[in-house]
Amino acid sequence: MDACMSTACLSKEFPCHTIIFSFLSMKDLLALRLVSKYMREVASLDVVWVDRLKELWENKVRTNAYNVAMAAIEKFRGNDAVLEPSRDLTFNCFNAYMFSLRDSFRQHITTEEIVKFDWYFRFKEATGSEWTSFDPWWQIPDENDLELVRLAKTCPRRNSFLSDGTIIQHSDMLEYLDPEKTDPRVFLSTRVKRSWKFVNDSLDFVPRGDGSYVKVTVQGKEVPTFVVRRSPTNNWGFILESCWCVYSSFPMPRRGECPSLEDEALVIKNKDQWREAFLYNHGNESLPHGIDEFDVQEFDSKLDVPYNPRSCLVSVFERLPSDDDANVAPKYVLRNDLSDSDYDESSDDFDCANTLGSNVDMLHNDNT
Repeated sequence: MDACMSTACLSKEFPCHTIIFSFLSMKDLLALRLVSKYMREVASLDVVWVDRLKELWENKVRTNAYNVAMAAIEKFRGNDAVLEPSRDLTFNCFNAYMFSLRDSFRQHITTEEIVKFDWYFRFKEATGSEWTSFDPWWQIPDENDLELVRLAKTCPRRNSFLSDGTIIQHSDMLEYLDPEKTDPRVFLSTRVKRSWKFVNDSLDFVPRGDGSYVKVTVQGKEVPTFVVRRSPTNNWGFILESCWCVYSSFPMPRRGECPSLEDEALVIKNKDQWREAFLYNHGNESLPHGIDEFDVQEFDSKLDVPYNPRSCLVSVFERLPSDDDANVAPKYVLRNDLSDSDYDESSDDFDCANTLGSNVDMLHNDNT
């Protein structure tokens, strides 16, 4: 096949190509794009990728990357020349697909995202029965105990992180409860003053980029820092996790319904965040953000405990593909104007296609 065939000829072969390509895996399509410049054009057609892009986002939490994907789909639907591969990196369905995959590896959250999501909250067992006893998530009601059945319907508590730095707990849970039979702390919790801010450092964990840690203040007192990461359910949502609590950016499954979100599967324990927990329990209203404000080694020495460097959070992200895998996608997103000489069988792009393709099944998997 003539690699120099013009794009205008693609329309004549469009039906045949798209029917054949519909049977190919993403890994095969990526490899096909490396065969020649012509095949790169054909395998990049919006019509080849639009359904794959829609399928990719099924049952996924709508992060900012979702807007890019939907814009690409809408452009395809309204474009008369749908057979022409788009040169717009933002609105091309192929590039939106690859951008979405790459973004799914992102382990930090933007201000826009944290503000737009509803956040569902529960305590961990490590906080003690004093706190879990009035947390709806922890209640497994007897069918004959109508009050506990009502309480279970409120699970888990829904919150909003506002752009002004405050956190509100929504009171929609209260309509199910009888004030005379319910622990009063359930009602008081909706009126507790909370605030939030991003920090780049933590007393117990190494520094990370913007949007990687969230510091929450409750009634004027900072609690142990929340670590931002993607949900282990692979629904592309976020969770905020500390040694004592967890928020999810999607409706949190009930206790016992999702093993990957149970305490046993979550990775930040008291031993990982013991310094901040210690200072909080000893009355500190403000917790140091890291070594610039606090000498960790001296602190450990005064308590006569072995010094342990701050955690690099490897265990937090071990369920996700590595950054090397995540960096595969940009090679396909950004290299949009290759010449014939760029198609070299010795190129490691073939390995890149295999690497990214091998992770697609996991990225599509939704355990929720």
